[in-house]
Amino acid sequence: MSHKVGVNGLLLESIGLTLLIIAASWQFLFSGWWDKQASEWQYSIQEEVNISVLSTLGDLATLPKETDADQLRERAWEIRQDAYGAVAKAISMRDDRKKALKGQASFFSKIWFWLFLLGSVLLCVGKYCQYLAAKLKVFSANKPIKQD
Repeated sequence: MSHKVGVNGLLLESIGLTLLIIAASWQFLFSGWWDKQASEWQYSIQEEVNISVLSTLGDLATLPKETDADQLRERAWEIRQDAYGAVAKAISMRDDRKKALKGQASFFSKIWFWLFLLGSVLLCVGKYCQYLAAKLKVFSANKPIKQD
């Protein structure tokens, strides 16, 4: 009996350790990548906004050179449309980022959590089975041997 409990404990412990290694790899390869990706996306959005602002400022700086009032209004309208387009693009990029992080990143984190939890539980149960096997072995070793 103690041998069977000990072998089952070793098996559970081995599976638990394997799952913990997989969970650590998962965190390193996938979940950590999403964490890094979030800040990279933010930098990309900020870069897009900065370029748009500088472009709009450059366009505005050329406005005083216009002498025709109709051309001035038309050019101001174009600059305004470009600026609104840049705002819409930045909002779209932000929303895409949020949607991706909410969907896949959350899913990847849950996979990591369940791998880690299951691996930890199996490791603990395996250690407990080994403890029981050792206790049964010691207990049976202390029994007096029947002599016939």
